[in-house]
Amino acid sequence: MEAKKIQKEKGDSGPLQPQHIHESIRKISKQNPNMKVLKTPPWNKRI
Repeated sequence: MEAKKIQKEKGDSGPLQPQHIHESIRKISKQNPNMKVLKTPPWNKRI
């Protein structure tokens, strides 16, 4: 799991933190250009 790798790289221990998950999503989306990443969260869109 990418988030666990990030956690080890940073030298953190314990449960995964949001920063680990965010960084792993960023790395995966960089590796896979076909992955759709929302620029703004859907709940922030105005109707």
